[in-house]
Amino acid sequence: PTGVYAGEGLAASANGRLVRSTDLWQLVGELSMAQGELLTPYFYLNPHEHPVSLKTRLSADEAWQHVRIEESSLLCEGLLNLSAQAGLERDAQRPLQNLLLEVQPLQAGDIYRELLQPVLFGTAWDRFELVGGIEWSLSMEGERMNLDIGLQDFHLDDADSEGSRKRLGLYGVNGRLHWSRGAEPRPSWLTWQAGHLLEKIDLGASRVDFEIADDVMRLIEQARLPLLDGALVIERLEIEALGDANQKLAFDGMLTPISMNSLSEALGWPPLAGKLSGVIPGLTYENGVFNIDGVLLASIFDGDVLIKGLRLQDLFGVYPQLNADIEITGLDLEALTRTFSFGRITGRLDGHVRGLSLEAWQPVSFDALFYTPEDDESRHRISQKAVDNISNLGGAGLSGSLARSFLGMFEEFRYKRIGIGCRLQDHICEMVGVGEAKEGYYLVEGSGIPRIDIIGYNHTADWTRLVDQLKQITKSGGPVIQ
Repeated sequence: PTGVYAGEGLAASANGRLVRSTDLWQLVGELSMAQGELLTPYFYLNPHEHPVSLKTRLSADEAWQHVRIEESSLLCEGLLNLSAQAGLERDAQRPLQNLLLEVQPLQAGDIYRELLQPVLFGTAWDRFELVGGIEWSLSMEGERMNLDIGLQDFHLDDADSEGSRKRLGLYGVNGRLHWSRGAEPRPSWLTWQAGHLLEKIDLGASRVDFEIADDVMRLIEQARLPLLDGALVIERLEIEALGDANQKLAFDGMLTPISMNSLSEALGWPPLAGKLSGVIPGLTYENGVFNIDGVLLASIFDGDVLIKGLRLQDLFGVYPQLNADIEITGLDLEALTRTFSFGRITGRLDGHVRGLSLEAWQPVSFDALFYTPEDDESRHRISQKAVDNISNLGGAGLSGSLARSFLGMFEEFRYKRIGIGCRLQDHICEMVGVGEAKEGYYLVEGSGIPRIDIIGYNHTADWTRLVDQLKQITKSGGPVIQ
């Protein structure tokens, strides 16, 4: 009734022989399907395209108390070839006493596409491209269990999807994974030749050595993962409750300097100067949420950007969420405004973005303020072009009685301080400047002769419209008058 199991046009044939001799039963049987389709919550079968056959040979005592599967095989033609041996004790607390499963080398892409992708439709895992070989075996004896998996020339990538960014890709993957329960762990390893994060953040060749025992996975050697022109160095990585919905992750490492120019190019931003680096002494993952106790430091435009309290939820899902606090110190305004074609401004800039919240990588709330630091002794100049652009952002007017035609004779003006702030909530930006004016607030407080003050009058602005204005200004290099 729930529709989780569905079959259509199914037909199966079964034949076998059951023989009893003295106190022993022997069974040889075969089940085959070559028609129809079957959908379960775990896999999809299309016996019409890939006929299925199950063969088994077992023996049991007179009461069927002790059963031994001497030989059993499952064949899904062109996809899967599995063989098994097992021993069962019917009335035991743990009926399965021993087990040996072996899978002949198979092609991961075929298994994913034919058996798993129809079940994963609508999830975050329904559009991967997989290529490569996998072989694995599972053995169990009493409380002990061992799983061995081999990967050969594996390729994993997000499939192309209109409007979606590829999240993850790894190419040339080889490795050997060993998992054990109730036994001494054995080293596992994984290597890859190249890859990417979020489509354009390149990953270089690397190797990871680790061990998995019971429900815990831990790194056994430091790992270095090349990332653009820098690297992520992993000192500690430990995952508890592995495979469980409540699994936990603990991570210590550092990010060696990455060129902001290469990062901005990968993310489609305007070219940024400087470096991004950071120490990550306490990254944790629990209940689908990443938290970073440490800080990330970006040195850009000859200043520093400090990212603290970073929190990521559903990173590779359909609706990722991010929270963080950002502190900005000593940015070179000339380099910043030149990069974004905003009009020339010289001087330094401090600021913060507190309570930043992104949903699907779009801002939903924050409290931001950018301003001239009180101890800034650098040269303060602002061009006519920058005056025009700032005026339009704040719905501003120019104070004083000088006509715009007269001001147009000057290429630049001196200023005492400059600043703008926005508190975003419910798509509305509450705007402030660096000080209160008689009417409105100062976006630019001038100095010298001719003096120009830029006063903002709009205390609220529609966030989408404000962003559109900024985009048009940085693309065209000119003001937008609404």
